[in-house]
Amino acid sequence: MSVRSSGVVVYAGESSPSPVPPEFVDALDRVVVRQAHDRAATFQLVVNADRPVGAAAELPVISAGTVKPGTRVKIGIRLDATLCGVLDGIVSFQELTYAGKGGALTYSVIGEDLSLAMRLEEKATEWPGRSSAQIAREIIANYSRYGLSAKVVDPQQDVTPTVDQWIPQQNATDLAYLRALGRSFGHIFAIRPAASLDASSVAYWGPPAREGTPLPVLTVAAGPAGNVRSIEFGYDAA
Repeated sequence: MSVRSSGVVVYAGESSPSPVPPEFVDALDRVVVRQAHDRAATFQLVVNADRPVGAAAELPVISAGTVKPGTRVKIGIRLDATLCGVLDGIVSFQELTYAGKGGALTYSVIGEDLSLAMRLEEKATEWPGRSSAQIAREIIANYSRYGLSAKVVDPQQDVTPTVDQWIPQQNATDLAYLRALGRSFGHIFAIRPAASLDASSVAYWGPPAREGTPLPVLTVAAGPAGNVRSIEFGYDAA
């Protein structure tokens, strides 16, 4: 399969993201998305913040507030006529860098997937008469404003305790509690982007997903047989 054209598509907005303005696209220099199977995916948008000739605002790409902190951002990849979603997240950090005399101003915004909204508030809550899977479904339902679609896999060993046996206690953020509940069964919790930017992302609570056809092997420095231009490996010792 040959691809004739490709590109990155960025949506942004307070609640219902829409395509960013052409001025923002023109200033966009780099898009970085990092994904993990059991942790939050992160993104970075690097934008040229220099003032265009004739612009009234000093830093128009910033003053427009297109990707201010708290803004929801969706990122997709377009291959020919096919658009595939790769991230649905929230801006959490911004940085302005000046490269020195005669250098450019660079505006960088960093964010995480929608699980960021689940770790902003510590909660002390009881869940009487609920199994772990039921608790996971109810917690995810509390974030329906983001259009999340829940995919919860019931563990075989899951039980529903009566109130005279024990009452599950939450003393953590929703994100930390979801992951603690799943850890007992070897389950993970992660936000999976939808295939389309107009569809709902999936909040997945279940075993690590290993279904599907394996991808082709990565081949480095093998002449015409190589399919990797650059690659990095990291290890979190903690």
